[in-house]
Amino acid sequence: MESMEKVKRLETRDLEEVVRIGRRHRQLGIYVYLLKKGQATLKEIYTVYNMFTKHRVRPETVKTQLRVLIGKGLIKEKGVYYIPVKIPFEASLDYFSFSRSRAGRTGAEKSFTYYLYRKLYDEEMPYIRDVNPKLRKKLRQVLETVKELIEKGDRHTALDIIAHTLLPVRKTGVLWLWWRDIFIYYESKPTERGIFHSVRAPALANLLTDLGYKEGLMIDHLKGISGRYLKKIFGKEDTYPYSRSLFYGLKKLGLAEEGPQFLLEIQYLNNEIIFTIKDIDGNILHVFRQRWEGAPPTPLTKEGDKRISITYGKQHIKAANESSYFSRF
Repeated sequence: MESMEKVKRLETRDLEEVVRIGRRHRQLGIYVYLLKKGQATLKEIYTVYNMFTKHRVRPETVKTQLRVLIGKGLIKEKGVYYIPVKIPFEASLDYFSFSRSRAGRTGAEKSFTYYLYRKLYDEEMPYIRDVNPKLRKKLRQVLETVKELIEKGDRHTALDIIAHTLLPVRKTGVLWLWWRDIFIYYESKPTERGIFHSVRAPALANLLTDLGYKEGLMIDHLKGISGRYLKKIFGKEDTYPYSRSLFYGLKKLGLAEEGPQFLLEIQYLNNEIIFTIKDIDGNILHVFRQRWEGAPPTPLTKEGDKRISITYGKQHIKAANESSYFSRF
């Protein structure tokens, strides 16, 4: 009871609900607490977190969780306060791995649905001498292959090669959009729902323009077959981790950077993909449409499917994973 009295300006019933969620999923509990309270200090969050765990934890444990939530773009730090970024319920789901929560996916997701949805949401190249020779060689091979394919009329395969080399798209990923100097792609990892990532790459935007591509939906790359060309360039059986490491080499040179956050609304309806991009406040920035026959690109699965998501600017939620790709170049 003493702990509950320390957490001011939050009704007992709401605090009990927050604690119930936090005992099942720590990060989700923090996020819901901040959404309900509006803002909180580290001391206040620490008090609530100890209520989640039922024992006293080290302050660094809470700070680590807060850093992860900041990295995901779900909260911001302003002075001594932590402030939540309010985003639509469905988009929030992307950032929580429910299978790892203490309640499992069903329990945690039900809590999230009830508490958030119903209560809160009622309605140019560097100097050549600075480039690693190995990176320079692979880039040359990629660009030569791409240009040859375009000359032969196979633009889909050429685009697929670009997606898996000059962008960090995995073998099972999908390059969804090129808009201005922003690229948005989907990966089925690391959460159950998968995540949409964004990258800012002006140099790549210029290259695509020079190659005759137009801004918009890039999902036609799925019609290309790039595997044998990538294997020839990189000489590996499982070539995709090596091919996409080129992007990290470019990023290290400052030719690409983390992208901004957007809200996305994607639907497959009447054999048409409708891709709406919005700012974080929900204002529509652009709507892209494309005819599409057959099964839609992931994460959509069938006619009528609709997905609401938020883009994640970093390529990895775990920063340590980034270095493994940088080390190749």
